[in-house]
Amino acid sequence: MGEERAWVEVDLGAVCHNAMRVAEAAHPARLLVMVKADGYGLGAVEVAKAVSSVAPYALGVATLGEAVALRDAGLEGRIIVFAPCATLEAPALARHGLDAAILGPAGLECLAAAGVPLHLEIDTGMGRAGLAAERVNEWGPRLAALIDGGARLETVFTHFHSAGHDAQATRDQAARFEEALEALETAGVPLPLRHAANSDAIRADAQYHLDLVRPGLYLYGGGCGRGLSTRLPDSEPVACVRARVLEVRDLASG
Repeated sequence: MGEERAWVEVDLGAVCHNAMRVAEAAHPARLLVMVKADGYGLGAVEVAKAVSSVAPYALGVATLGEAVALRDAGLEGRIIVFAPCATLEAPALARHGLDAAILGPAGLECLAAAGVPLHLEIDTGMGRAGLAAERVNEWGPRLAALIDGGARLETVFTHFHSAGHDAQATRDQAARFEEALEALETAGVPLPLRHAANSDAIRADAQYHLDLVRPGLYLYGGGCGRGLSTRLPDSEPVACVRARVLEVRDLASG
């Protein structure tokens, strides 16, 4: 802190405390810690180093640039790029030892040929990204053939859009995810680790924990949906904004 008039203070101890709470509540599932958008604006490198104490399965980021910044800062564990990766990014992903989410057929062969570890997203209703659940039957054999040829599929996952306030929609998405997993297995795809639970889903129901959980907002002191399970209490505050008092005046009434 220098001569700034206003600043943000980040309590990395509170971040670790929140991470440990998630780890205890989700055990035996491991943590896939989301540090996208510069650790939700609080410093991805600092957060990533702080949560190393809970031995996360991986760190999750949105873009190649975010992942490279972590590598440049000395982070050596698994880092997964979750946003769609352009084909031309495959060499850089491989060079920096990064994993990539695959959201459909586009670019799959290129990423597999570059030796990039893959994570398959199934779109079960979010509508943002991923292979549509109803297309798994047609696309599964293609993926199985690539795996037979040496491609590394590390995880398969989905994302709940309303786990904090719509329990039925979340149950429906979970059911579609299970159907997609069965279709992949029928197509000859060896099922890897599975994950679906964001911060709200971690709190909503232990059935969503699967093999990995993806805490994001909870780690940073953010609020979650109302009426969720108390097995995971509200997160500890992590950040505060402070400002210097520049002047105090006493004024007469009127």
